[in-house]
This record gives sequence, structure tokens and C-alpha cells, in this order.
Amino acid sequence: MSTPAATPIATPAPPPGARRLYPGLDQLVLRSVVVLGALGCLVSVQATGAGLEQWEQLVVLALALLTALRPDSLAGLGLTLWVVILWAGSPVPSTVPVLGCAAGLVVVHVAALLAALGPARMGVDGGQALRWSVRGLELWLAAATVWTIGQLLAGARGGEWAQAAGLVVLTLAAGLVTVLLQPGRRAR
Repeated sequence: MSTPAATPIATPAPPPGARRLYPGLDQLVLRSVVVLGALGCLVSVQATGAGLEQWEQLVVLALALLTALRPDSLAGLGLTLWVVILWAGSPVPSTVPVLGCAAGLVVVHVAALLAALGPARMGVDGGQALRWSVRGLELWLAAATVWTIGQLLAGARGGEWAQAAGLVVLTLAAGLVTVLLQPGRRAR
């Protein structure tokens, strides 16, 4: 007795409603965080007593909105550079609000990075979001450490040279830790 030949089973096409046609709530929240981080930078700059003109604030807002819409564009770089320029022009740039500005820039960077991992219709992967959030927190802690060391060395003999030497030592230490923590490479 012979068995009939197996016929291939056709898989049905996904229903039309299965694909996301518009960004989901996760992407909208993520892209809103980009704008909120940039506005946090503005608040931090103004907390130093800087009197920002309205057009300077509008440039930050426009670059933040553009970064939120197109996180893979150069708008994020422009936003970062503009915030740094505004910060450098503040009356007392080495005060505590610099940590708020650093936090805002890290938030902008991490949110834009996560948003740029795929199209706006793609959902945000929770594992990736957690991983990059932890890395962003580590980056902010490194900035806070450098700022603290700068404050401790501000009255040190040699002033700026002592701060520069401290930054070089921290940079070399970070490079060494990065090399030591790399996963082993396969032998060829």
C-alpha cells in the first residue's frame, strides 16, 4: 500500500492589522524623552544664571524635535554641540547644575540611540532599553566622578594642570578597564 505524497502546507499571510502602521506608545514615549532630556539641559544651563535668548532656546527645541523625529540624523550632534556652547557661555560653568546638564545629554543620547535601532513602527526591546539605560547611568556616574575630582583639585597647586592630569589618568584607567573586560577573542 502506498501513501499519498505529502502536500506542502501553505502558511496564511498575516492579517492586515498585525503590522504596525504607526509608531506605538513605546516609540512615542522614547522620542518624547529625547525632547524632555534636551529641555532638562536648558533648565540646567539657566540654573547657572545664564540669560538665554528666546532664539537660543528655540534652536535647542528645534534640534531636539528633529532628533526625536530622525534619531539617526546629525541633529543629535548639533543638539549636543549647541547645548555645550550654551553651557560654556554660562556665568559659572563648573557648578552643580553641570551634572543635570550631563544627565540631560545622556538621556537624549540613550533615547535617540534606542529609537534609531529600527524604524519608528518597530517596538522597543525591553532588554536593549535596560542595557542602554544601565550604560547611560554608568556614563553619567563617570561624568559625576570627573566633576567631583575637578572640584577637589580646583584649589590644588597647579590648578588646570592638575585637573588635566586627573582627566588623563581617568581616561587611561577607563581604557584599561574596557580592554580587560572585553570578552575573549576566538583563536584563528
